[in-house]
Amino acid sequence: MLTIKTNLKYGIINSLKKINDVSKKAERRATKRLAETIKNEFIEEIRKDYAIKSSALKKGIDIIQGLETRIVVKGRQGVPLSRFSYYQTEKGVSYIVSYKKGRKLMKSAFVAKMESGHIGIFKRITITRLPIEEKFGPDLRLKLINQRYMRLYNNIIKTKYNELYQKEFTFYLQREIFKK
Repeated sequence: MLTIKTNLKYGIINSLKKINDVSKKAERRATKRLAETIKNEFIEEIRKDYAIKSSALKKGIDIIQGLETRIVVKGRQGVPLSRFSYYQTEKGVSYIVSYKKGRKLMKSAFVAKMESGHIGIFKRITITRLPIEEKFGPDLRLKLINQRYMRLYNNIIKTKYNELYQKEFTFYLQREIFKK
């Protein structure tokens, strides 16, 4: 008598495990790319209203991946005025934060470079030489949770997530199939 045994059950279970792994990797990578897209759109929207370089904004925004992907804006205060367009004058420092409000002059302020290398716009608190305080612009962390921006994020998530997930799933599946 001839008995033929197959490991079909093992093959199916193994294939399902691989597909599950591929799905997890694709989901993680798609959410990372989606977060990058949202970050870039946020920066683009901020730059429409404020005179700040995108590189200065990118320094203050991180994407943290764990069980969930989070976009975090760093800092305790607003953006330092030195990240906006400014120049030193005889009367103080001229700077522009918002395109709508135009250029402003902060009298008796000065630009200084600290020992750490940080360049800031400072103003004396009293008539004496010290103490001084650094001046900050608007707090952009509040903009991240603004209703206008939330609608933008939801729109991006609805339109782009499925496309990104399908692309990443196909990428990882092909990689798994042709793995040697």
